[in-house]
Amino acid sequence: MIERLESLKRELDSIKKTGDLVDSVKTYEEILNILAKEKDTSLVYRNEYIEVANDYSGVLRYLGYYDKSEEFLLETISLLKANYEGQEKNYGTTLNNLGNLYRLRGDLEKALSTYEQVEQEYKKTQGIGPILWSALWNNKGLVLLQSGYSKKSYELFKKSEEILSAAGKDKGILYATTLNNLVEPCERLGKHDEKKKYMSEAMNILKDIDSNEKRPLMAALFNSMGIDKYRNGEYDDSIKLLEENVSLIKEIYGENSPYYDNALNNLGFVKKEYEEVKGK
Repeated sequence: MIERLESLKRELDSIKKTGDLVDSVKTYEEILNILAKEKDTSLVYRNEYIEVANDYSGVLRYLGYYDKSEEFLLETISLLKANYEGQEKNYGTTLNNLGNLYRLRGDLEKALSTYEQVEQEYKKTQGIGPILWSALWNNKGLVLLQSGYSKKSYELFKKSEEILSAAGKDKGILYATTLNNLVEPCERLGKHDEKKKYMSEAMNILKDIDSNEKRPLMAALFNSMGIDKYRNGEYDDSIKLLEENVSLIKEIYGENSPYYDNALNNLGFVKKEYEEVKGK
């Protein structure tokens, strides 16, 4: 059992480097099946089960399997509650993942309430560094943006940016993610020069990162830049960028993902409007 488990973990590490989430599903499930049989007999295996289940729930969330993702998260939260001492940080981050699930599923009130629970957990827990705080403000900001609170979302994204800059973590994927998150509220608030600066800076950061981990954010940036080109009436450039987004999303998440549906919808909308403009 141990040899098989170690072999599967090496296999999963290899798949993660490619960034292809669809390919990881079978391996995650086999690892979890092994750990599930051992988690009640060993604290080490229980903690490992919690970690892997948490990671897997994120994969399922991105692929659009919301119910199954929620099932793993709620089980993980239950296990962490039962063994809370020493697991405070993991409990908070798992709640954060549950908030992300609710947000992507469109349950914005539940997402916001969950993020507020996370904030309370973080405040009473030692060792919560800038990365976790920044991720929380980004996630909460996205809910507020989806709910129409542009100014409040902008303030949280700026808070995230300032935390990372102050911590010297200003050239990584999380910082670039924060810059991309600032694009839409800047558009809504009329901060157009600031918006263009963030898109450019985020893309320059990603160009210097040699890792497949940047691919989801690259897709998000293609989408942001494509929509910006559309708003400026630059249809050809917009379509090219949105096609890049669709292609990359398909590679990463597959065709069953809500991200793929959203990418196709954006591309289809711009193409349709372009045809109407050309026909006038």
